[in-house]
Amino acid sequence: MELPNFRVVRRTQDDLQILEPSGRVTLGQSARDLKQCFDSVAAEGHRNLIVNMANVAYVDSAGLGTLITGLNSLRKSGVNLVLSNLQPRVAQLLELTNLTGVVETFPTEEAAVESMKLSKSGPL
Repeated sequence: MELPNFRVVRRTQDDLQILEPSGRVTLGQSARDLKQCFDSVAAEGHRNLIVNMANVAYVDSAGLGTLITGLNSLRKSGVNLVLSNLQPRVAQLLELTNLTGVVETFPTEEAAVESMKLSKSGPL
């Protein structure tokens, strides 16, 4: 059953786009909403996206598919996507599906921001 309180807050920090989904990412409207956000980031020409998963406690197979499809689509558009603040259940799902080697994750949004800033500046 789709929970009516799923939402995604989108904000900009420097040249980074940050999405903050809240609720469950499941088959239905929540997966479509998240996909629409990914599509908007790519269409607008942004190059760096952090998805802060702090308020997402559950992702079903459709939600996982949305993340994978979004990641592939964003990469083809030249967008670097990383995840931060994974809840234990979501982190376990990524591990079980071997996606931890496919998408970069960070324990905090601040760590993700710092990593993206460092990767843009290049080696010293």
